[in-house]
Amino acid sequence: MFRSINFRVGIFFLAFSLCVALFVVPTIGEEWRQAPTADMEYFTLGPRFFPYISIGIIGFLSVILILQSWWQHRSRSTPPRSAFTRDALKTVLTSMGIGVAYIVLIPVLGVILVTPLCLAAYFWYFGLRRWVWIIVVPIVLTAFIYICFGKFMMVPLPMGLLER
Repeated sequence: MFRSINFRVGIFFLAFSLCVALFVVPTIGEEWRQAPTADMEYFTLGPRFFPYISIGIIGFLSVILILQSWWQHRSRSTPPRSAFTRDALKTVLTSMGIGVAYIVLIPVLGVILVTPLCLAAYFWYFGLRRWVWIIVVPIVLTAFIYICFGKFMMVPLPMGLLER
């Protein structure tokens, strides 16, 4: 049971979720409650709510993975074959690379320029070779994001080069 990759991954993420829940999330400040007028009251969940929800889901899924590993060991069934192949690892690392490039380039180039480039890179890598889709869908999706978040909800989006 302790040699099972599922058991080890479950223990790792359970420990991770507990550490984040106990030591990281409590450090998130409550400055958002301060208002210019002292008589204002807030009825929102606050900035700690969603990290606790995310960590709770990770912890719950970790417990399920540990129990699944224990159940397989108890029933002496053969564990599933490893899903870690060279092709799967290449796909995951490439996806993460495009995501990291997106995060790094947003402050420099801005959301409007980087989003269609990264979407086109994802489409190209995963085999979508129709140029109409590689050009039109990222531009329309970027416009939708800009209108919804930038104009409608007034979320300040990093504009990068377009800001200067």
